[in-house]
Amino acid sequence: MHGTLAAIPRQSTAIDRLGIRPTEKKFGRVARALWPRKTAAELAARAGVTQRTAEFWLAGREPSAAALVAVIHEIMH
Repeated sequence: MHGTLAAIPRQSTAIDRLGIRPTEKKFGRVARALWPRKTAAELAARAGVTQRTAEFWLAGREPSAAALVAVIHEIMH
């Protein structure tokens, strides 16, 4: 191995998927607590997206910044 490459520490190439999922699930729980009825429709209207997109977020996909802003705005008011 080349001398300069030997000095570089090896880093893990594994992806820590467990670090992302709990946050996404928390987003859904918070949204459902804020809007217990028709959560996806309410979130979609406030974030300016389709209801299907909001349903994806509630199911565990990473929410957009607009979704986060909608939730934070609702919490603050």
